[in-house]
Amino acid sequence: MKRLFLKRLVPIFLFFLVVAETLANQESTGLLFEKIKKNYETIVDYQCRIDTFCTDGKRIEKRLLNFYFKKPRMIRIDLLKGNQLFDAGSVGVFQGGDTITGHKGGMLSSILMTVHKKSPFATTLRGEAFDEIDMEAVLSYLLDYLKNGACLLMEEETSYIVSCVPNDEKQNNGISKDIAWFDKDTLIITRFQRYEGTTLVQEAKWRDYIINAGIPDKLFDPLFDPEQLQKDNIPVLNQEVQ
Repeated sequence: MKRLFLKRLVPIFLFFLVVAETLANQESTGLLFEKIKKNYETIVDYQCRIDTFCTDGKRIEKRLLNFYFKKPRMIRIDLLKGNQLFDAGSVGVFQGGDTITGHKGGMLSSILMTVHKKSPFATTLRGEAFDEIDMEAVLSYLLDYLKNGACLLMEEETSYIVSCVPNDEKQNNGISKDIAWFDKDTLIITRFQRYEGTTLVQEAKWRDYIINAGIPDKLFDPLFDPEQLQKDNIPVLNQEVQ
């Protein structure tokens, strides 16, 4: 009788142990996000190079870009390389609101356009706008999982890794899982993946960060050459493909 009781008790104990560990991990993730948020609040502007990949299930988009951000929400993207026609040399600027101003590369570089930020001319293959792929947007996605999903915090030698799943994929634009990597020392994001089911549909890898260099507003003119900032002794990203 006692042995039977113990057999029934063990699964219950293991269940509550798993629940306790899950809640503890969720709490640890929340604390990490708070530290990341506080660190982000100290950032006025940043520059970085981003390798991107995304797919809509039929087509694949790969791009290498220089990304510039200045608070409250000014964004410039210079496309250095891409697998779509006229990708290389494209420049786009977002200064808040609902529009993007810029130009395509190659023979179209002289044609300046202003389009809605959700226009196919200004979005990724998956329809994401400039202000949906920056550091602030990614952090917002992850914070939402604390209320509407579950997060698992893991560690590598130099990174914190946060894997998040939603309570309802349909309410999460079909995304079944997000995974983000943060540098342990700087608490800045270095990699982000999104999945539909078990399929990787989007990935971005951030590198070569320049933080709080004092980016002037004039950079957020699509006709302005970023290399001109060097004349003002402002560090700027390399403009060559590496």
